[in-house]
Amino acid sequence: MGDAAEWGPVAERLSGRHYCLAPTLPGHDGRPPAAEDFAGLAEALWQRLAPQLPERFALAGYSLGGRLALALAQRCPQRLTGLILEGAHPGLRDAAEREQRRAHDEAWAARLEQEPRAQALAAWYRQPVFASLSEAQRRALV
Repeated sequence: MGDAAEWGPVAERLSGRHYCLAPTLPGHDGRPPAAEDFAGLAEALWQRLAPQLPERFALAGYSLGGRLALALAQRCPQRLTGLILEGAHPGLRDAAEREQRRAHDEAWAARLEQEPRAQALAAWYRQPVFASLSEAQRRALV
């Protein structure tokens, strides 16, 4: 759900050999995003991360985090040692597809705000993208 703590177990396993950052993404910290468009979100994230990054680094991201990782990778490919994207898409070019996706996302946002959290998350994790999860894994995420 965009909480940086969800990356905690991954960072913990990597921390013996790698310096790990798991930033909370813009708009996922309970405050409105500092920018109105994707390019602005990527820039805000870069400004926050750049002072903490080593000369060479790898990026990993899921969903919006993956899209932002891709944008940061394009910004400085010469510094990148690896890029792992999960459930990320570079963006829809067709205006009608973007509008359809926006409506879909807004419907989910309303559902997550209005329904009891457990009920909304149970439905969320029944989407096809989560088909590989077992019932026990789904229950643990709710």
